[in-house]
Amino acid sequence: MRRYSWACVFFVMLAGVCGAQEVAITFDDLPLKGDLPPGMTRVEITRNTLAVLQKRHMPAAYGFVNAQKLEGNTDAAEALKLWTAAEPVGSHTYSHMNLSENPPAAFAREIEQNEPALELLAAKDGNWHWLRYPYLHEGDTVEKRRVVRAYLLAHQYRVAQVTLDWEDYLWNSAYARCAAKNDATSIAWLRSSYLDIATK
Repeated sequence: MRRYSWACVFFVMLAGVCGAQEVAITFDDLPLKGDLPPGMTRVEITRNTLAVLQKRHMPAAYGFVNAQKLEGNTDAAEALKLWTAAEPVGSHTYSHMNLSENPPAAFAREIEQNEPALELLAAKDGNWHWLRYPYLHEGDTVEKRRVVRAYLLAHQYRVAQVTLDWEDYLWNSAYARCAAKNDATSIAWLRSSYLDIATK
């Protein structure tokens, strides 16, 4: 539980006529999501997460960034630098805007506002033109969806779709509270419930 304090989202792509599956692991809401356990930093969480990905020989795992979370947060900024030294990044909009609650023009501005940070972070390969819709909401009307999709196409963005998601971020703050109380029984229950949901 300590290693995963970001929203981790999975999507599946079917490959070949035999139905073989490839699972790509992605992380939303970088550089931070939820509360931290006492004594933990975003940098430490990032190091631990990257170590697990490397140990398991995982292919590139995109991290989708909300650059607003970097403002005034040195720990978050350093964590994101560590991430981008090892893994690619994409856009999750500047402030995690919900398209279903906002007009397309405002959503487009959020995408643009996120770009300077992505350009700096992904200077090596520049392959940051991926968008993960916050809340996975692509708009509450057909017109909104069409306008935003046209914007993305015009600006050479690809959409990172999701097919598997068990909202694992919901365990973050609960774990932090239990860790603060040294509540081993509750931590064990959280671990068990997390693994139970993740394996269904």
